[in-house]
Amino acid sequence: MNKTRCEIALDLSLRAVEHDLDGDDALACKLYKDASRALEDAIAHARNGETSSMEENDIEQMQRKVKEYRERAETLSNRSKGGGGGEDDDTKTNIVAGAAAAGAMIGFATMGPFGAIGWASSMAYASTRKKGIASSVSKISGSAVINTMERAKSLNRRYKIDEKVKENGKIALEKAKHF
Repeated sequence: MNKTRCEIALDLSLRAVEHDLDGDDALACKLYKDASRALEDAIAHARNGETSSMEENDIEQMQRKVKEYRERAETLSNRSKGGGGGEDDDTKTNIVAGAAAAGAMIGFATMGPFGAIGWASSMAYASTRKKGIASSVSKISGSAVINTMERAKSLNRRYKIDEKVKENGKIALEKAKHF
């Protein structure tokens, strides 16, 4: 299956958020930069008329995401060089990243790749605001994503779920070969 440029950017951005949340600043920074380049490539192709389903509003949303990814990459780069903020900054960053991940999931499920980009950027932006219902919902969603991820990591460490899934996957693959 060939992925569109937007789907590639979405995949890169979700991986960036994952590594960002895991504290792997260097890889997250690289993935945010790669995601911004993939979106820039999609924008260029849309402007050249190579993508007929893209409207100007989609392009504007993608440009906002490019800016957001670059800013986050810069923040991570500065933090890894010793110019990072304290724990409060990390907590805020994690909530923003969690809100973006929640928004991407909602947007992709409801409207596809463009919806994922729009929802992710909207929820991430709203989570940085101090007032309003959208801000509260985004912050709660971001915190819920972070808490769920931490709980999943804890359960995985305790019960070694990933190892069991791999093992059962290998068994299923072997059985499927015999059919």
